[in-house]
Amino acid sequence: LEIVGPDALQKYKIHQAQLRKIGQSLGIIREIDVAYASWKEWSECQPRGMVSKLTLGRMLLHRRVFETEKIYGSFYAGYATPILLDLWATLTADNWKSAIDYQQTMEEYTQSQFSKWLKKIIKQGKKIEWENPEKIRKLRLQVKKSKYTVEVLKSLMGEVGEISIQLEELQESLGLLNDINSTEILLKKL
Repeated sequence: LEIVGPDALQKYKIHQAQLRKIGQSLGIIREIDVAYASWKEWSECQPRGMVSKLTLGRMLLHRRVFETEKIYGSFYAGYATPILLDLWATLTADNWKSAIDYQQTMEEYTQSQFSKWLKKIIKQGKKIEWENPEKIRKLRLQVKKSKYTVEVLKSLMGEVGEISIQLEELQESLGLLNDINSTEILLKKL
């Protein structure tokens, strides 16, 4: 995006921040679901009489309903509509298209950019602080984006079978670490 100028880059950053807020509100539901699944697995291992006294599951379900209604209300009120329409207008505007260098084929450009992206992920993974849940979450999101990019742009990237499998396995492993951390944090809050 640097090639299209500072105005477009600034607008892009604003869109990213607004969309990130929406994503975070959806992430709360995911965290509750992870905590509930962990609680349910734990409760199935408990003696019969103790399970009836446990209220954590009911608390998590009520919290999930509350958070879902809050998100539904913001979408129903049209909170995301202006953000998405403005983003669409920016993407379909012709003024930025003239700044793109058409010397590379789409396949070359895609492979080049994806290669840079993977190098960045590898570098991030080599110096990650494994005891820091936020750093693990960020790495997992980068891997997840890469995996989806491979799936969507498969036709432009050539043979991607092995890298796709490796990204899937890495995402699952990082997801498990993230779920463990999220469950621990949520249980401490409750």
